[in-house]
Amino acid sequence: MTTTITRQATPRDLWNAVVGLTEPRHVKLLRDTDAADWTTIPALWRQLVEAVGTGSRRGARSSTRTWTPLDLECMELAATIRETIIDALAGHNQRPLTTGTRPARVLVPESLRRLASVVTATLDNDLTGWWIYRVRSWSRQIIHTLQLEQESQPRRIRDTACPVCHATHITQPGNDGPERVPALLIDFTDSLIRAATCTACGMSWFRGDGLIDLATLLVVPLDQPRHGNVQ
Repeated sequence: MTTTITRQATPRDLWNAVVGLTEPRHVKLLRDTDAADWTTIPALWRQLVEAVGTGSRRGARSSTRTWTPLDLECMELAATIRETIIDALAGHNQRPLTTGTRPARVLVPESLRRLASVVTATLDNDLTGWWIYRVRSWSRQIIHTLQLEQESQPRRIRDTACPVCHATHITQPGNDGPERVPALLIDFTDSLIRAATCTACGMSWFRGDGLIDLATLLVVPLDQPRHGNVQ
């Protein structure tokens, strides 16, 4: 006979779920020289909020903004999270934390931490377990919506010249014939930048010191002095 023991949800589990949603994550990276380095990935909530508008655009002669399906999905999920927290706090005779500006804006991470404090203070294991499930569910939805588990596709840097060969674009075969695309290409590994490459001259800058050098070169091109104002 096999006995299954289910561990009871604890306040620590709830706080871990809150941290996973609202706080940045520090991850260890290995450079191409095998040296260890650390970087910070923004909190899931921040990534969700900042994703809104990345695909939107304004008309040249109009203030009307066109929202992409991703924008709308992110806005709906963010609104659901925000309103659920506000309603839950109201049920405990609490108010969400807001900015001091007018109109006031709800501070979701801070309000969720307030809610977690209220929930754990009730000493209600069922209620704590429900909120653990709910907060973890939000994190999973954000990961799914933003496709954070999928390998990021290479992206081209627009309006930027290679600091070595000065090419801004290359011509490559397309579905409808030759197409002109930006020369600089960013490659990703595990959703983090691995390297940048100029597809015109083949020069590459790898994660670590190489990308830092590239950032410096993009500010001060090779044929410009390293001191003084850059025209």
